[in-house]
Amino acid sequence: MACWYAPLNAECMQDWKRWATEGRPEGGKHKKEFQYLDTFGALGDLTGDAPLIEHLREAASAVSASGRKTPVLIGSGLDASNAKRLLADCDGAIVGTALMRDKAVDPELVSNLMQSFGS
Repeated sequence: MACWYAPLNAECMQDWKRWATEGRPEGGKHKKEFQYLDTFGALGDLTGDAPLIEHLREAASAVSASGRKTPVLIGSGLDASNAKRLLADCDGAIVGTALMRDKAVDPELVSNLMQSFGS
């Protein structure tokens, strides 16, 4: 499965919308990445930063308008404090370091994340 991770900045969003709505990678800096895309991993501007909600909504809207079924996933920055809010505007998330402390999965952080969903 091909997953492309990118900060959802203006340049990336322009290429993403073009790809999603036209159904083919015509032009743009990210042409090669979009060609074999199975999922889109949305990042914030820096490692560990969450993407902006507006950008998640734009990506999801472009996919919906294109008729594609490409999932939009959060690739960084998701934690118990923002999970419910961010996941309302995308298809899922890949969570790793947000659940770790001292290079190991921390059960308390996992529990906090699950509780943020009411689980």
